[in-house]
Amino acid sequence: MVRSETPSASRQTRNSRGQSLRRSSRLKGEVPETPIDEARHLRNSKRRTRVQVVVPALPRIRRPQPVGLGRIRASNTNQRGSPALLAPPPRHVGTKAQGYGMAEASQRIRELQEECAHLESQLACMRETKSLLTQHSLEDVASAKLKSLEEQFSCALCYEVMACPYILNPLSCGHSFCALCVLKSLFSRLHSACGTWHEYVECPLCRTPLFLCLGSSQSRAVFPFTPNRALDTVIENAVDLLEADVNGFTLSPSSPLMDWAGDGSAKTDWLDRRRNGREEMKFLTSSWARMKSVDFVSFKSRLGV
Repeated sequence: MVRSETPSASRQTRNSRGQSLRRSSRLKGEVPETPIDEARHLRNSKRRTRVQVVVPALPRIRRPQPVGLGRIRASNTNQRGSPALLAPPPRHVGTKAQGYGMAEASQRIRELQEECAHLESQLACMRETKSLLTQHSLEDVASAKLKSLEEQFSCALCYEVMACPYILNPLSCGHSFCALCVLKSLFSRLHSACGTWHEYVECPLCRTPLFLCLGSSQSRAVFPFTPNRALDTVIENAVDLLEADVNGFTLSPSSPLMDWAGDGSAKTDWLDRRRNGREEMKFLTSSWARMKSVDFVSFKSRLGV
């Protein structure tokens, strides 16, 4: 049977421990004077015990070495993926996913460039088509104007566009012709031997007689022709508009519209007939009242009929 220690026995045990501590402290030269000093001495001894356990492990720990620029670069080279502290970043840095992203971006850029080139070609084609349609439309309008000019204002004697139109005097007639055409028609019936007309002169279209008062009753007031200035203005404006339309776009040299350009053959011929007809009519009008048979024959030769 185990005996339990009495308070006196425990007290004796503590006293013996204190005596042993005091004995060891006395040997080391550290003698606690009070119970507080004794407790402090006990704590310090425990700390020294822990330090004695830790100190033998210190040689196994690598001492830190001074860090240099070359060592940092070597560390960055050996440890792949660690950020460089002082070394300059490499030019081509990127993971495989970033490489795939750059490739996709480059492919997308090429696709967009090809699409832009395709759209530009389509736009150029549309512009060319629009230009052709516009040219064909303008050409159709100009052709319609030329057709109207030739159908409505053609001379019944030369079948060309009337140049300097003149109307016959009889009010029952009212037909207009080119100045040169109507003069040649009149003087072609003049008898060259006697210098007079032996038959009635009539309208080439409706055969209305044209009375010529010659001799003593011959005067400027009974001149057989009258200028049709209204019709002359209409024809002149139509020719100018046609020329403007023709000069506004490009035509093939074989197109009939090219004849009515600035230096076209039809335009040049019309201007010549207009100028010559006006000059001949002006001369005949101013000389009609005093002209004799010889003068009529001379004028007929001048006209070449």
